[in-house]
Amino acid sequence: MSASLLQGGPLAPESPISLTLNGQQLVTLMASPSQLDELALGWLFCRGIIRSASELTSLGACESLEMVSATMSPSLAAERSAISLADVVPSGCGSGVGELELPGLAALPAPSPLFSLEQIKEAAKQMFDSAELYRQSGGMHCAAVLWPEGLIVREDVGRHNAVDKAVGAALRLGLDFSTCALLSSGRIAADMALKAWAAGIGLVASRSIPTTGAERLRQAAGITILGRVMSDKPWIYGPQERLVGKKISP
Repeated sequence: MSASLLQGGPLAPESPISLTLNGQQLVTLMASPSQLDELALGWLFCRGIIRSASELTSLGACESLEMVSATMSPSLAAERSAISLADVVPSGCGSGVGELELPGLAALPAPSPLFSLEQIKEAAKQMFDSAELYRQSGGMHCAAVLWPEGLIVREDVGRHNAVDKAVGAALRLGLDFSTCALLSSGRIAADMALKAWAAGIGLVASRSIPTTGAERLRQAAGITILGRVMSDKPWIYGPQERLVGKKISP
């Protein structure tokens, strides 16, 4: 029996989103046009341009015009742009560190217990269960910030954008990222590891695995990465001290 084909089908939402700071365009992000304010917050934070949401004097997003406009102190913007991580690792699928030098970020503090493996697995299940856009169209990624009081889940066509949205939402709530874990539906490439490092998140989990570029950054930062977190035998890269209780057997 020959297979049949369906004409057309659902499409994953993707648009070029222009992000401007103080009237100057910083970047165009290919992203799903929703929660653009959180996308901008997360991107600016993970690139080292802002260190808190309060440093922005204004933030306006327009989904219909596919743009986000932010303003901050001109002197602070000039200072941060000189040391921004924006050019260290491109925020794109498959991007890697390559021959670039590692960013000038300090290693994270010594690891301490954050969540148990069972809590991480349950949070990942909740993340996938709440991924409505994936169920509607497929071809989407989701990311989440797990904190002691709850879980923030965001979706986007790009796994790195989903992380920015989740981090931006957490930043808006004023969460202490040192007490949080970052979850992702996609592989942990170098740009993803860099986002966690820049945010100060020491525990990252994915249903996929890290790349060699991400491992290089992980070692420098002292981050713990859980790969294949939904499987019966997850992989752990880095210190297990961030896990509470039962550890993962080698």
